[in-house]
Amino acid sequence: MGRFHRIASEVGSAAKAGVVSGVKITIKLAKVILPVYIVMAFLKHTALMSAASRALSPVMSVFGLPGEAAAAIVLGNAVSLYSALAAVKALQMSPEQVTIAGLMIVISHNLPSEYVVLQKMGAPAAAVTAARFIASLVAGAVAGAVLR
Repeated sequence: MGRFHRIASEVGSAAKAGVVSGVKITIKLAKVILPVYIVMAFLKHTALMSAASRALSPVMSVFGLPGEAAAAIVLGNAVSLYSALAAVKALQMSPEQVTIAGLMIVISHNLPSEYVVLQKMGAPAAAVTAARFIASLVAGAVAGAVLR
């Protein structure tokens, strides 16, 4: 019986630590996701977003995305995947559009931070960053052509 209680205690401790860690991560992510979601949901109904959407529609149509999707792409490239996720959710895009935007963002997310990491590693940061950005554009155009 002693061994069983020890194992049960260890499992319980690990589960408790996992829950605590999960709650901390959820709070940390919510601090990024909720403000971006609220701002994007608000901006979606403003003249500013309408004007930006109209101006960017020709470029974003290459990827099969609406003009306002540029905001999600820029947030993903400049800030984080999580801010882009909030923007995509707030924009209420179609499943195909979410797939295209997600593909582009996952290839070239968090560029400024990862540029610094690449530099510190001694990698050719500018070339790698440019390659990731170009790869995201190519992948977005191909996915847009396939999913339309």
